[in-house]
Amino acid sequence: MFEASARNLSFTKAALELNLSQAAISKQMANLEQRLGHLLFIRQHRSLRLSPEGKTLYQAVTSGLGQIADAVEEINSPSASKSVTVAATTAFAQMWLLPKLGRFIQQHPSIDLRILTSENHLGAVDEGTDISIKYGDNTWAKTEATFLLSGEIYPVCSPAMAQQHQLTQLSQLSQVPLIDLDDNQWRWINWQDWLIDQHSPLKDIRTSIEFNNIPMLYSAAEAGQGMALGWSEFLQDLLATKRLVAPFSERLQIPKPWGYYILTEPKDHSNHRSEHIDQVKQWILKEAQ
Repeated sequence: MFEASARNLSFTKAALELNLSQAAISKQMANLEQRLGHLLFIRQHRSLRLSPEGKTLYQAVTSGLGQIADAVEEINSPSASKSVTVAATTAFAQMWLLPKLGRFIQQHPSIDLRILTSENHLGAVDEGTDISIKYGDNTWAKTEATFLLSGEIYPVCSPAMAQQHQLTQLSQLSQVPLIDLDDNQWRWINWQDWLIDQHSPLKDIRTSIEFNNIPMLYSAAEAGQGMALGWSEFLQDLLATKRLVAPFSERLQIPKPWGYYILTEPKDHSNHRSEHIDQVKQWILKEAQ
């Protein structure tokens, strides 16, 4: 009764809202004021306003009823408490996570999984998410980082380009255009890094196109626009369906601590992580094995 009266600043409107008489509301508010020993309402001619004590009580009552409403909503919507949000790069979500989601649904039918894409590798757990999957060297602050996977990097191109240039030796790279990934944010291994690791000369090697998106990079290579550096964990389907080929035997293993990590908020006495978050995390780790 007090909350409705204070919100409406009217005993009459509160009575209509609660399906009671105006006299009943007025009497109960007078009883409340008597018990507290303070006036809660300043009654004026055809108007009502809260006293300082009334404002203090109204703030507390509103907060308390809000928490009760949230609790009731959570109880009545059990699926909401089982929702887990995972943020990953577009490439990781599309090329690694998406093909495996069918197994997750079969194994965890009671968990609602939300997938968000985020290209932010520098920050820790993305705001509004439970799990973030990011590429880096495990220098994220104030977060729980679990190593997920690394892999090998090697040149890939379309079957037509490999056949046209009869590509078998790394020295033939100068015969084809190279497409690269802009690593300003990714800190990803580019052609120059890769060739230095292979102790190969850089003479006559040039990059013709740059992308800041791995799926676009592979699409360009598939379309015959050049040769790209591919990451083994993203290439399985493309190589199996022969949309891309790897004409050279040279490989570069991503050096640790670089790799993909699962990031979550750290567990402590004030932060009891949902068991569903841990279930999703363990499922991702198992898939990486």
